[in-house]
Amino acid sequence: MIQKNRNDKNTSSKTGIIHLENLVLNKNYEYQDKFYVELNPELKKELYKNLLKTCKTIKNLSKEINVKFTRLWDQLRRVPISIEMLNKISKYLVKRGYNEYKLKNLEKEILYIKSTGSKSQKVYNPKFPINLKTLEGLRFISHLYHDGSIGKFNKQPQYTNQSKKEVQEFLRDSIKLFGDFKREIKYDFGHGIKKKKYFIINLPTVIGEIMIKAGFIPGDKTRNNPEVFTFIKKLSNKKMISEFITKAFNDECHVRDREITLGQSTLIKGIPRPSKILLLDNLLLKRLGIRTRKVKLAGKYINKDGLVAKFILGIYSKQDLSNFNKSVKLIRYKRDKLEEYLIRTREAT
Repeated sequence: MIQKNRNDKNTSSKTGIIHLENLVLNKNYEYQDKFYVELNPELKKELYKNLLKTCKTIKNLSKEINVKFTRLWDQLRRVPISIEMLNKISKYLVKRGYNEYKLKNLEKEILYIKSTGSKSQKVYNPKFPINLKTLEGLRFISHLYHDGSIGKFNKQPQYTNQSKKEVQEFLRDSIKLFGDFKREIKYDFGHGIKKKKYFIINLPTVIGEIMIKAGFIPGDKTRNNPEVFTFIKKLSNKKMISEFITKAFNDECHVRDREITLGQSTLIKGIPRPSKILLLDNLLLKRLGIRTRKVKLAGKYINKDGLVAKFILGIYSKQDLSNFNKSVKLIRYKRDKLEEYLIRTREAT
């Protein structure tokens, strides 16, 4: 069960930076021990030695930090240590003058990070602090907001696209952002009468858990209409904005003569409201100097959850389409359609 905590300090949503301590502080769940890490062996050995210097025995330490002796012993001597436990030990040592054991120092000495469960895939050499406010970070988040998701129950980030190149880039960005792991790109022929070939990638659960702790809302976007990261709403760097918008439009836009449209649907709960992600896309387009028509209701339909409203934003004027083409690197077949229209209109004048 998800439960808000009054002491949450979700700074990652505002800054785009995820430190190890953010994974401890953002306690969105009733239970703890969401993440486990394995430290550099030499550092772990030294840490254990310094603990014994101060507390004499592990039994004494278990009483001082209010943790069961068997659990503490296991995590110090045999199995990976949970970050909740590491946080308690870090505070204990720092209070006694061992400042080298602050979490911001320890996060650079991690061999791997994993989530709860014996079969959880490890991410090696994690890139703490994880910086989402980068080109690869913005591409990664934009894909999750549009043709991607994080599962509500399995917490795995997933991304699907007809272009294998887009999926390969998503995988490369994920490794650059979070650390080393291996995952295969698979393909699916989809559903319905007109079956299309889609490429799909699922990332390790621990990456989904990290993103959730940072503020990403898992589950069905149509049903949730989730909030977006604060730091993206405040973006002013045009190169970064362009990178985010490029992935949004490559995932979900339609290019036709005289218009480009981008749409997302939301479950109707009272008054139909547009997706917060679509409103973010609209805001960022304006910061690129690209005018759009007001986000409007395009239609309603029934899905498995109930009555759904589809909203779209559209770019229509020749000047704005031209500006869009200069700022946004559309996928090849979409770019060809747009440029063909722009060439025809230039020749007609």
